[in-house]
Amino acid sequence: MSLNNISLLNNAVNNVNPCRQTILNGFRKQFTLLKFKNRRNRQLSGNYGYDEQYIKINGQKFYILALFDIELNILVDYKILGDLKKDTVKNFIKEATKEHKKIAITTDGRKMYKDIVESLGFIHNLCIFHLIKDLNEIVYKKTKNKKLDPNIKTQYHDERNVILLILYQKDYKKAKKKFKHLLNHMDKIPMELRNFINTKLKPNFDSYMRHTLHDFLPTTNNALENYFGVTLPRHLKKIYKTVDGITMHLDLQMEKWDKNHGSI
Repeated sequence: MSLNNISLLNNAVNNVNPCRQTILNGFRKQFTLLKFKNRRNRQLSGNYGYDEQYIKINGQKFYILALFDIELNILVDYKILGDLKKDTVKNFIKEATKEHKKIAITTDGRKMYKDIVESLGFIHNLCIFHLIKDLNEIVYKKTKNKKLDPNIKTQYHDERNVILLILYQKDYKKAKKKFKHLLNHMDKIPMELRNFINTKLKPNFDSYMRHTLHDFLPTTNNALENYFGVTLPRHLKKIYKTVDGITMHLDLQMEKWDKNHGSI
């Protein structure tokens, strides 16, 4: 219901006609009290997932930075900001985890995350889903050409499957052994896949496979991706005109999620 319609309803039922700003201030106060009441004494697990979501507010570009407790299945905190600079992300995570356990944070492969996470005292765990997505895009772009030699197409698919077999391993030593064997035969691998291995997989192999050494670490950041999909689906990402408007929506969605999905 719009603020104008709420005002009209109050006039009809209670014979009062509050202005839109008064209604907005009342909502904001209640959301703040509810958020504080439900979250002030909770104990977090220390095992988090971090990601951000791009949105537009009144045509202007913003990001929702979000930290999710993987074990409790709840959002720790979020913030709407206009940039994704390293210090911005670091300060958000630092503030969100202040006075809470610090064990691990799972992220995608953006380069700056490793330094941020480790400097704050966490284990850095990389999401395999994003890596596999990048791998599949490389293979798809190369093999969609109908004029490409069928044998070359087969080679791309076969090499991709070799990499996937490594990433799907549940034993670190076996994964490492297979990866070393792959590196010893790099001259036989197509250039695009060779670049993928050298720039993304090789420098971060331990971070991608860390879940094989620690049972509590997830293989992906899908829990947070699912939270984004439920609380702010695609059709709502561009309809809000103010930061206050989307903040109230997200606060309400956070409380609904905690009630329906969280384990606190």
